[in-house]
Amino acid sequence: SDFPTFPLSLLDDSDLEPQRCYIPAWENSTGTGWYRCHLCDGSYAVCWVTPRAGSETCCFLDGIVTSLTRFSPTNQRLVLLEPLKLVPCVKRISCVITVTQELLQRPPVSLEDLKDDVRIFLRHLKLTKGCSVQHRRLVQLGIASVEIFDAPGVADDECFEIAHDAELLLADIRLGMPFSLDFIFKYLPHSFERPMEQLEKLLETSKISFSHRFPTTALVVGPVGCGKSGLLSEFLRRHSCNCFYITASQVLRSYPGETEEELRRIFQAAQTFKEKLRPLLPIVILIEDLELLCPSTAVADAKNSSNSLRISAELYKLLDAL
Repeated sequence: SDFPTFPLSLLDDSDLEPQRCYIPAWENSTGTGWYRCHLCDGSYAVCWVTPRAGSETCCFLDGIVTSLTRFSPTNQRLVLLEPLKLVPCVKRISCVITVTQELLQRPPVSLEDLKDDVRIFLRHLKLTKGCSVQHRRLVQLGIASVEIFDAPGVADDECFEIAHDAELLLADIRLGMPFSLDFIFKYLPHSFERPMEQLEKLLETSKISFSHRFPTTALVVGPVGCGKSGLLSEFLRRHSCNCFYITASQVLRSYPGETEEELRRIFQAAQTFKEKLRPLLPIVILIEDLELLCPSTAVADAKNSSNSLRISAELYKLLDAL
């Protein structure tokens, strides 16, 4: 098989029959069944493949259960259909849940509630070892993705359903990469070696038991377009950090005190994430465009100068409390 691929939502946006892949019907075509649908970039989706009569010479497939790598069927080609045997009622799986920053700013969610939400959603799907599950309904629950790492007794050429009372073993809970930093580009390390090394030293310092005696904050300064975001994106990706991302447009408010309240809420969410969900990987709080959040008093009018001083004081207080 070698067909151009498109998202299934272009053909049918219904959630009633997920994990479908429609391929053109031709002589001696592949029969219906569960397959890994491999794309030309190395990613795949787990789908029920059905030949479809019609004039189209392209493939439409769903992207709910996919490979761990970034999956996008647009501008790709379907190059291989790998058949899978179905194993029903798997009793235990090991997984990693990636949550959104918004989930942590809602009323506290217990670990058991989170596992129950995931269990209910997964039991309607066909999964494989090493797959990733993502869907807009999961995002509404505050879950960016669920990565299935292991299912005892399931072979690599098998897909499976989980039992309604299946045990979910959480290997870790992670925070999704901020969208603005999660872009694909070729990182050029030249001239960034020293800043990267200093950031990595701060990360190592934060892990020691008496880190409160040493600085664990950094200010990355440079003109627009010099590569600050690229450096931070590579740092977060290289060390798989959980990142709370703060921008001026996200927290600035019109009335006095509201901006400080937004900052406190995000810092409290980071503290809740650490204490309640106990992630294994380091947590980083990244504040973008600091000069917009706390403009210099020398270039601000009296009102904005007062706001800047008040926000700066709150920010210093929150940083000192870490």
